[in-house]
Amino acid sequence: MGYLEATFDVMGLPDLLQWLRDARRTGRCRFRNGSVSRTLFLRDGHVVACLSDEPHLLLGQYLLYQGRIDEPTLQRCMSRQEATGQMLGTILVETGVIEFDELQRRVTAKAEETVLGLFDWDRCRYRFDPGVVPPDDAMMVDLHVNDLLFEGVRRADECDRLRSLFPSDDIVLEPSDRPPGDEALATYLGRRLYESIDSRR
Repeated sequence: MGYLEATFDVMGLPDLLQWLRDARRTGRCRFRNGSVSRTLFLRDGHVVACLSDEPHLLLGQYLLYQGRIDEPTLQRCMSRQEATGQMLGTILVETGVIEFDELQRRVTAKAEETVLGLFDWDRCRYRFDPGVVPPDDAMMVDLHVNDLLFEGVRRADECDRLRSLFPSDDIVLEPSDRPPGDEALATYLGRRLYESIDSRR
């Protein structure tokens, strides 16, 4: 069975996503940028699962960074996972740490962040393998490519606006007494940016 392999220089992410949507493709699309990789699984042109080897996009670390669970809880659940082989999400629900509906919402948000973060990649090599299905332990989602494209373009425009506000790499930001809004800390990137403000860098 054939496959598609290219780089963003040949076919950018928006064009790739549109092709996968319009052709109602089913399979696995793996993206690599240096040592980092992200993988999307599609069914009939919808994104149904996402994987990444980046720590902040692993379920436990994602929930920890979102402030939904604390470190001791995560360690207990991961110890049980190692002992039983159960999926972490299953353990979190069974132990009452999180309700299933909330877990599904957060898994969906994590999947969206996995896809949308690809819009921030300048260089990338990717490969689409038709017919490859998600692994058995993947938590399933249903993301519409149209929604992802709309939000991805909006984020790209926002990044361009921020670059116009801060045109130089020599600008040093200082923290203020005004607390950030929830929206500013809703993503991994937003929180990392906020925490990096130290009046020195």
